[in-house]
Amino acid sequence: MIHIRLNGEPCDLPEEISVAELIRMRAGVPELVVAEVNERILKRDAYAAEMIRHGDTVELLRFVGGG
Repeated sequence: MIHIRLNGEPCDLPEEISVAELIRMRAGVPELVVAEVNERILKRDAYAAEMIRHGDTVELLRFVGGG
């Protein structure tokens, strides 16, 4: 188990989890989410390769449309 901060809140995750997996678990569709890890905005094509590490700070921002 690793401990991170996710959107400002403490969060426990399984080890060996990528940003893409975290997005699918917590925010839904990766194409609609911007991910920031330790104040670094990631490109979407890096989500699958970027592994979350103990102590990371992760922000997931979801785009929402409205009318």
